[in-house]
Amino acid sequence: ASCVSANATCCETPEGAENPACSWGGDSNITVCPHSCNGDGACYFASALATTIDIASYSCNGENACHSIDMGVPESSCNGAAACHFNTGEVGEGSCNGEYACYHNTGSLSNNTCSGDVACMANVATIGEGSCYGDGSCAMKQSNVGVNSCIGSSSCYFNHGAVDDFACSGKNACLFQHGDIGKYSCSGEEACYWNAGDISEDSCSGELACAHNSGDISNKACVGDAACFFNSGRIAEEACVGKLACYLNDVAIIAGECVGDYACSP
Repeated sequence: ASCVSANATCCETPEGAENPACSWGGDSNITVCPHSCNGDGACYFASALATTIDIASYSCNGENACHSIDMGVPESSCNGAAACHFNTGEVGEGSCNGEYACYHNTGSLSNNTCSGDVACMANVATIGEGSCYGDGSCAMKQSNVGVNSCIGSSSCYFNHGAVDDFACSGKNACLFQHGDIGKYSCSGEEACYWNAGDISEDSCSGELACAHNSGDISNKACVGDAACFFNSGRIAEEACVGKLACYLNDVAIIAGECVGDYACSP
């Protein structure tokens, strides 16, 4: 299927297609013009067979839109339930919004993209401002994601707490965590993995810094690899700074205490 002419505003639906809006199988070259192919099954491609796919802006909107494509998505396109399912290309601004949008997406995301139930599930790309909001967004995440947050492979997979700006950066950084995360916190591989406490700003930086933590952590605390690993006590400001500083701690730590590697570890 192709555009009727260079200036066309619609596309032909291939004869015998089960879906009403531009579903393709084995075409080697596919072009979708602006404001085209909008409806259920919009631009559902068999990407293994379609070698060249070109989608214009404001096109291919509808349920299962742009399923399995391996190309970039332009602005305001491919919006609908299961939109951009298994997409591997860059997603433009205002695109790929809907239930299960960007499921298993591996391309970079622009602003206001991939919003909806379970949006960005298993996403491994950077999340732009205003993106991946909705129940289960960002790999089954249940709360809002701030600006430039949840960056890294499975960084917020099954996260259930609110993530503020510039937080949860690193592979599995907030994987399975249930607390609220403040700005610039939980940076590092598995930094807040399985965390259950609320974490304030600029805290829990380092590999496994607050993994399996269940205590509340104040600002600029628990900084260092495994600094508060398996901690269950409340940590005050600027406390527990250093490698394994408060490892296995189960008591309250006052401000500025336990500074240095292994400072308050058993």
